[in-house]
Amino acid sequence: MVRSQPTNTNAEVSVAEEIAYALAVGLAKMMWTLARLAFWFPMISIPLAGCGAVFYWHGRTPGITSLIAFAVCLVAWRVLHPTTFSLWVTTRVRARWRRWSTYTSPWADICALHGLTKALNEDVLVPRLERAVIGVTADLLTVRMLAGQSTTDWAKQAEALAHAFKAESVQVRTLQPGWS
Repeated sequence: MVRSQPTNTNAEVSVAEEIAYALAVGLAKMMWTLARLAFWFPMISIPLAGCGAVFYWHGRTPGITSLIAFAVCLVAWRVLHPTTFSLWVTTRVRARWRRWSTYTSPWADICALHGLTKALNEDVLVPRLERAVIGVTADLLTVRMLAGQSTTDWAKQAEALAHAFKAESVQVRTLQPGWS
C-alpha cells in the first residue's frame, strides 16, 4: 500500500502555536504527576500544601518557617520512631520507585528482547503489565498476555526474565484465561 503525504487544508501552524501547545502539554503532564504524587504520598503532600498555604496567606517568612518546622518534624519522626517512618514513608517511596524503575519503565523493551511481543501490520503489540505489587521478599506481576500466547511461552523465558528483573527466580502461572 502506498501512502502519500496528507494534505493540510488548514493554514500552516505557526511556531508560536507549536510552542504554546508543547508548553500546555508539558504543564498538564507536570500537574498530573504532582497530583499522583500527592495521592500516593499524602504524609508528605498534605503538610507541604499547608506550608504553601501559609506562604500564600502569611508571607515568605512564616512560609519558610513552616517548611523548616515540617523538615524538622520529618527528621524527628525518622529518629524517634524509625519503624513507623519506614512503614509510612520509606517503604512506600522505595516500592513506588522499584515498580517504576524495574518493571514499568523497561517493560516493553524487556518483552521485546525476550520474544514476548508480536508484530501486527506495522504495529508492535506488547503484553500489558496490569499490576505490579512490590513485596518485602517477592514481587507479584499481573500480565495481560497477547492473543496467541500461553503460559508456556512465558515459562520458557522465566530464567531470562529473572535475570532481566534482577530476581532470583520467576514463576509463571495462570490466574484466568488470558492472564499470566
